[in-house]
Amino acid sequence: MTTTSSFWLTASAAVLAALSATNAMAQQPPAYITADREPLRRAFGEALASRVFSDQFTVRRQAALAASAKRLPGFDCPQQPPAALVSVFPWPALPGRSAWIERYAMRCQPSTVRNFVAVEEGGEVRFTEMAPGLSNTDPLLQRDLMQGIGAATVRYRPPGCNDPLFVLNVRMTPEASPSPGRWREAWEVSVCGQKAEIRVGFQPSAGRGTTWTIERNP
Repeated sequence: MTTTSSFWLTASAAVLAALSATNAMAQQPPAYITADREPLRRAFGEALASRVFSDQFTVRRQAALAASAKRLPGFDCPQQPPAALVSVFPWPALPGRSAWIERYAMRCQPSTVRNFVAVEEGGEVRFTEMAPGLSNTDPLLQRDLMQGIGAATVRYRPPGCNDPLFVLNVRMTPEASPSPGRWREAWEVSVCGQKAEIRVGFQPSAGRGTTWTIERNP
């Protein structure tokens, strides 16, 4: 009896260990996702984090990245560009909805960073592309800023040009901030083949909003 009981205990332990290993493997994100899941989990819970860090949205992500690669001029990208999901930022700005920002390092010539905001509502998730690069702005601030960027680049439009304005890249600028919380970015844009770099300063306000100023228009 003792030998039999020991056998079943050992066998049961082996089965449980195998199941635990299988579950752990199942919970591992796909290889292209290298982002830290903790910020999203803390903001929206384990259930949503498990979906985001899984293959559930892979096909839609690939389609969004392929469309982005095809849309923006000045980049030589394969039809399905290799990309890594390097950052996921919760965006708790929409009451009653879960939203997050996904940042991808995409292998094109030259290499590029692409960003998308994902909004879940009614069980459906919608992906919308944001400005490429390393901007510190959220989708609402980008929407407002694009009006100023458009106005600042009017003089670059050749006569008769009706093509849309493209943002090619955004980077943080190294100038020292003159006040706490303030930051600066350089927005590289293209309109009808004409390129320009627009410098923008940002200042968070007491009302939790952020004001922006076009600081340099070469």
